[in-house]
Amino acid sequence: IDLPLSQMFAGLFIILGFLAVALLAIIMPPFQNCDEAPHFLRAEQISEGHLLGTRFGPSLSGGDVDASVPRTIASFYPFTEYNLPKAEPGMFDRADKIGWSGSTVRLSFANTAIYPPFLYMPSVVGIWVGKAAHFSVLHTVWLARVFTGFTAVLIGAAAIAFAGTVAPWLFTVLLLPMSLLEITAISLDGLMIALSAAAAVLLVRAIRGLPGPTWLLYVCMGLIVVAKPPYIPLAFLVLLPRMPRRAVQFIGLALIIVAGIGWSALAARYAMVSGIPAPALQQTIVVPATFNLPGADAKAQVKSILTHPALAAAVSVDSLKMLFHLSSEVLGFVGQRGVTEQPMPKLYKPFGYLALLVAGALSIGSGRGFAKQDRLWIAYGTLVLAATLVMVFVAEYVSFTPVGSPKVLGMQGRYFLPVVMLAGTLMGYSTSVVKDSLQRKASLAYIMLFPALSVATTLGFIMRRYYM
Repeated sequence: IDLPLSQMFAGLFIILGFLAVALLAIIMPPFQNCDEAPHFLRAEQISEGHLLGTRFGPSLSGGDVDASVPRTIASFYPFTEYNLPKAEPGMFDRADKIGWSGSTVRLSFANTAIYPPFLYMPSVVGIWVGKAAHFSVLHTVWLARVFTGFTAVLIGAAAIAFAGTVAPWLFTVLLLPMSLLEITAISLDGLMIALSAAAAVLLVRAIRGLPGPTWLLYVCMGLIVVAKPPYIPLAFLVLLPRMPRRAVQFIGLALIIVAGIGWSALAARYAMVSGIPAPALQQTIVVPATFNLPGADAKAQVKSILTHPALAAAVSVDSLKMLFHLSSEVLGFVGQRGVTEQPMPKLYKPFGYLALLVAGALSIGSGRGFAKQDRLWIAYGTLVLAATLVMVFVAEYVSFTPVGSPKVLGMQGRYFLPVVMLAGTLMGYSTSVVKDSLQRKASLAYIMLFPALSVATTLGFIMRRYYM
């Protein structure tokens, strides 16, 4: 697959991506994407110039937001994330009458108050435009979704255009249902997925000795790590290319790690809370969503693990079972909706798994093109990706699982999407030249047609779930 074909994938991604974002931004009921209500509160806080969340109680963290935002959110509850009724026109009619008030109210949104402002900026610009145009809060939500989604699509398209042989892999992963829903949501995750694609391409080009802005690789990795510190191991992928100035790579790696740890320390000092007890959830949170599960306490969890080695062993065994059995928590990124891990129609999943297999095969080539001297680096990259999975499990157990639980609770397939995307880096080591054949043409046709099925299935699922 040469560059012109990767550009064809990029063009197709722009068309399908913009179409999916425009439709999903409108038909997905407000605040029904993953944690979208607290993410919107954080974006609104940033739009008012408050770049860092504020802890104002033992289990309360957030800040001042426009008073109309909680009123708009309330219009769609008990339209909750965990027991969703059908959407009713009255919900939208009530919300559409609520404009921006100009007055503020202090609210707790502890799970998003800790996040840095950088990846919220497309949503923030959407909020600024909505306020300037005197849109209702509801219409501003739709606008913020579109700004975020279009930004992610453009980054993803640029990555695919320069991806060369790994274009099929990036193209397919970016157009899975969960990717589409994350890209359209007001949150950090959609842009993180797109930046992961960009980082993978920059790594592949560096590995192959092709020109590319090395500094942009460090920026992409830095934004990912600062946004979600459990992804810190991914930063070690920057050592994969064998560049002449090796010291620069180590300096870049150090800066990424320092940035991730630095923001984490800042958030811990001013915004982080160790846990949210059940009464606080009921009395102080603007929406009835579980931000930290009742009984979750990071400090107490760490102490519990250190003092009970048998518990650590039990949790490790359960996590390994989850991985090796390819449970829904692990493979949920293929055929899950995302917000509550609700599955897509059963007929979709086989097509989704097949698309990943075909895209991987096209990206790798014949499978016989890995040079012997590269195998050590492929093993290193695999170890980095595995370490990242471990960190994700650890973070979920420490921060969102009740103290002493023998199982990791709250794992979702969307957490694995950056890792899956960056797995494309290792495919870039293949030097196979795939000859033009009927099998190759059929594989390319399937990969190009599959996203239409993916987009249609996602839209159809949302329509049936909420409106029919």
